[in-house]
Amino acid sequence: MIQHEVWEKVDNIPPETHIITSRLILRVKCDENGQEKSLKSRLVAGGHRQMPWEYDQTFAPVVVEKTILSLLALANMRGMEIHQMDIDGAYLNSPIQETVYM
Repeated sequence: MIQHEVWEKVDNIPPETHIITSRLILRVKCDENGQEKSLKSRLVAGGHRQMPWEYDQTFAPVVVEKTILSLLALANMRGMEIHQMDIDGAYLNSPIQETVYM
């Protein structure tokens, strides 16, 4: 993580700063025969412990199934092309302007 410049160590934390907890998740990945294939690790921040003033926007990508079906039907009636994309990691590498202490 240091090589990727994901974070930097700070010795002096400003007073009244809320520190977000984190955990290191370790996992052994196995192949189809159950043999150890690789070791994976990831650092997970406890964002649910943020205070309301520490962020200014939150997103909850929840869509009602009827809405999707209506949009698909409308696109079909108008002869439009439909494209699908997967954005699981949309926020993974997005830059932030705020300073977050963990």
